[in-house]
Amino acid sequence: GPMSADLHAACEQHEIRIELGGGALRLAAKFWQRKGSLSLDLTKPKCLAYPGWLDSAASFDALAPRFIEAGFHAFIALDPPGCGQSDHLNAANTYADHEE
Repeated sequence: GPMSADLHAACEQHEIRIELGGGALRLAAKFWQRKGSLSLDLTKPKCLAYPGWLDSAASFDALAPRFIEAGFHAFIALDPPGCGQSDHLNAANTYADHEE
């Protein structure tokens, strides 16, 4: 069904950047958690999501709050290189280099 306003109100979303290769590549990610959570609770499950080809972390905007509601402490979705807010690969790298 439609996403309830209460479900979105119970979560907070942050956009984060992850630097790889000494800053040669910056990946973007979205991070959701229950509103007011100040530290990482290692006893609760977390979810790391990676979207399909040519998609972005934004594709999880509706799904992530449902994981938080179900008891997950955090939901992290990555933007693949060249998608969403992540850097594009430079000429020295190709997407085929990262298929394995």
